[in-house]
Order: sequence, then structure tokens, then C-alpha cells
Amino acid sequence: MKRFTAGLLSLLIAATAVAEEQPIPGEWFVSLTAAYLDPPPDFMMGSTVEPAVGVGYAFNDDLAIELQWIPWQASGTDADSVWVTGLIDLDSSYAGIDPYIAVGVGSAKLESNVSSSREEQAFLGVGFFADLGNRWALRADVRAVSTGGEAHGFAQVGLTRSIGRVASKPRDDDQDGVVNRDDACPDTPAGQPVDSRGCVIPPADRDGDGVVDANDRCPNTPPNVPVDARGCELDSDRDGVVDRLDQCPDTPRGAEVDARGCEPEPAEVEVTELSVEFDVDSSRIPAAVDRDFARVYRFLERHPNARAAVEGHTDSTGSAAYNQGLSERRAQAIADRLIDAGRLSSDRVEVVGHGESKPIAANETAEGRQRNRRATAVIASEEQQD
Repeated sequence: MKRFTAGLLSLLIAATAVAEEQPIPGEWFVSLTAAYLDPPPDFMMGSTVEPAVGVGYAFNDDLAIELQWIPWQASGTDADSVWVTGLIDLDSSYAGIDPYIAVGVGSAKLESNVSSSREEQAFLGVGFFADLGNRWALRADVRAVSTGGEAHGFAQVGLTRSIGRVASKPRDDDQDGVVNRDDACPDTPAGQPVDSRGCVIPPADRDGDGVVDANDRCPNTPPNVPVDARGCELDSDRDGVVDRLDQCPDTPRGAEVDARGCEPEPAEVEVTELSVEFDVDSSRIPAAVDRDFARVYRFLERHPNARAAVEGHTDSTGSAAYNQGLSERRAQAIADRLIDAGRLSSDRVEVVGHGESKPIAANETAEGRQRNRRATAVIASEEQQD
């Protein structure tokens, strides 16, 4: 029995792995095996190997029914068994090897020179079919048998042949155009293009960025460059310059950048200032500052789009309300002179009076009050304002 079991294992390992289900679903099959019998002691028969024949039908991939006749012979005693067996298919990870559970019932008739009897039988076992091609299969199993309440062993190995309908063409279970026997990828999803081995052909990705051409918005990405889901180079700070070329990778969102991805350097700004001191309670511009105005005019000739901010001030003499108006008149006098000279348009001049609120010297002295009676203008090129 041990040698027989070892032989079954050797046949299982050596069986050729092909893709045809065995027995073939929807077909009849016949079986011829060498059966090893180890009858109960009361049969008065020793262990023997006898031929066994069977016929069956495979309903589907999972279930077949077989009727089998097994003759027993020994000196002075003959017997035969008729078995009805259900063969329940088990899933297998080996292509072409179909293991099964065998379960069934039957009876054994014993005849000797002096008596004749029939015993009911039941059995349970395991086995396999191994597809050999051309509708042939190797078949082997071992079973535990109960005959008349006595347990004994049974094993068989042999061949089966499908004899039912002949398929019009080889099976192609996944419908990919490659028959099972040649299909290296038997579970291809429906509708996927496959190669000659039945395996899915990867979608084209001509630039090799990992995004297939059908979804690639940037089909000519340089090799080995990280891309986003659209197949385009990354632009982490979203400044319009891809990371590969961006020399300033942390540009603030919305900032204008140059071709390097950097904010342009601010243009050089030129500024000139004008300060005029006024007499007491006066907004008339003294003639002594004409030279300062000439300097400002030359600046404005170079920067015709310049802007000016003019501020007027007073000392603390008089009421605050009066001083506020006086400071505004002093600032306006400066602005009017720049405008009237044709150097600035009125919409580019800002005029404000601060009254006595922003002294630059102590109002307790005549000298301090003189310095506080002033108007100042800051004129800057247009670039400073943008």
C-alpha cells in the first residue's frame, strides 16, 4: 500500500500540465484502471490487484457521476462490486491537474463453492485527473471502503477517455482569442487587447513617464522626470515654470516670475526731495528756493511719469484749526508751482496738511518755530508706485 501511494504521488508530480478540464464538462467518459483491493478478513480473500471499468458523465466543472464495475478473484471465491460514485471537483493551483473527492455507495456480491451473499458498501476517498491531451487523462484515487460494516482499503490508477461530443474548436474560457491550451494568462479581463500568449498588452506610453498616451497631456516629457497624473512635469509652486527649470522653487502663489521661475528684481527707483520754509503766517514760496525747484524740474524731465507727495506744516502759534488750513495752503502752493510749470499733472500730486501736529523742532524758540513753518515734497519715479 505504501509503494502504491508513493507511485500515485510520483504520477501526480510528473503529469503534464495543460489547460483542459477533466473530465470534460458535458461529455461522457470511460475509465479503465488497475484496482488494488484489500478486502475484509471475513471475505477469506487476500489483497489483490484487478482491472476495473467504469462509465460516467461530467455535468459541469464541479460534478461528475460514475458507474464502476470491479471484479475480485481468488482461489475458491469470486466477487464483484458495482459502485455509483460522485466525483466532486476541487480547485487546483496546477494547470491540467483536477483533484476530486470521491463519495458513493454500492454492493459487493461474493460467490464460493458453498455459498453466495451480497454486502452493501459505502466509501469516501480523494483522487485526481491529469490531462494528457487529445481527450485522454491519467486518473488515480484512494478510498476508505465499508463493506458490511467492515472497513478496508481501495486504490486505483489508470486512464480515462472522453467520448461525448467533439468540441467544434478549442476552449477559450476568457474569450480573449487565445485558446486555453496556449493561454499563459487565463483570466484576462473582457475586452483587453492581448498578445500571442493571451496576456494583456500594456497601453502605449511613448515617453515612458508612466502615464499612457491616451491620458498623457504632455506626451514628450524628458526621460526620468517626475510627472503628475496628466503626464506633465511637476510645477510645485505653480508659477508656470516646471520644477526641473525652476531656480526659485518657493515663489509665492500668483507672483510674476521670469523664465528661471524667479520674481524679477525691482527696477531701480530714483527719488528727489524738496523742502521749503515759510515766513510767519504765510504760504508764499520764498525766491531763495528757486534753485531747488530747478533741480526738481530736471528730475521730472528724466521721469515724466513721476509722482509727488507734498506735506504742509506750521508752528504752534495760533489756533489748531487755523494752523491746519495754513499747512494745507503751504502744501498746495508747492503743488501748484510744480503743476503750473508743466512738470506734473494734477492727478500725480498728493497734497496733505498736518497743521502743527508734526513739528521737527521745539516751538519754544524762534529758530525751532522757523523750522516747523515748512512744506516738503517727495518726488519718486513711477517704478516706486507700482
